[in-house]
Amino acid sequence: MRQYWADIYENRDEEEVLKHLDADFAVNECGHYVQEVGGASRPLGRMDYQILYVASGRVFFWLDDRKWQAEGGSMLIYPPYRRQMYSYDSTVTSDVYWIHFLGKKVNTLLDQLDLIPMTPMYGHLPESGLDLWEQIIREMLYKRPNHQFMTTALACQLLTTLSRCRLQTGIKKDQQQELVEAMIDEINKNYPYELSVEQMARKNGMSVAWLNKRFKQYTGFSPQQYITKTRLSHARQMLSESAYNISEIAQMCGYPDPLYFSRLFHSRFGCSPKDFRQKR
Repeated sequence: MRQYWADIYENRDEEEVLKHLDADFAVNECGHYVQEVGGASRPLGRMDYQILYVASGRVFFWLDDRKWQAEGGSMLIYPPYRRQMYSYDSTVTSDVYWIHFLGKKVNTLLDQLDLIPMTPMYGHLPESGLDLWEQIIREMLYKRPNHQFMTTALACQLLTTLSRCRLQTGIKKDQQQELVEAMIDEINKNYPYELSVEQMARKNGMSVAWLNKRFKQYTGFSPQQYITKTRLSHARQMLSESAYNISEIAQMCGYPDPLYFSRLFHSRFGCSPKDFRQKR
């Protein structure tokens, strides 16, 4: 059963908050409430950013020009020094998570993740996302060794998960993306064998040029580049973890010619397979 923590560990010391201002990214407070009443009225806002995530129930937010009724799967980000006014709906029990953070690179991070302050957003977190929140809470509560580093890492993962859930909510994969993902699966399953981009294109009723363009759009690589990258990544792992000789590894990764395999390996990783293995 999920545990519910109050804000007994909340950082209320303004001097302590100021210490984090020179950091790139730092978590200041974190918590989880399950209750029917409560809320906040902060006309001048706070010094840090705050994310409120409504897992279930109902919370009313007063934004600049309107009242927003937030239900399960809703989230809002308050930036520093913006008025905060919200209240729980007393007719239901609300399950709400919150986290405060600050730092020099927060604006850039939120922009990269497409998380927009003061904008109603939606995206149901999976159980693993809520577990991340609970882990941050426990790190701040128990203050184990190096808990600040762990808290920062978990918070970055949490923000990324929130962003991914928001972007995926209500967005159906288009046919092109599904096709590219199917080809990625095929490459990863069959990389030891002969793979022909022309045959893959023909099998799916498209031209090689169209396939190259769409594949690169979604992955950043052409199909042939992705095949090579996948094979060489497996080869590097086998050089590190297995006792097979280089010719055997080349064969097992789809390269019957060990000299050609060595040239490709050197081009990608900056050393020969033999040198790579000796360094390991």
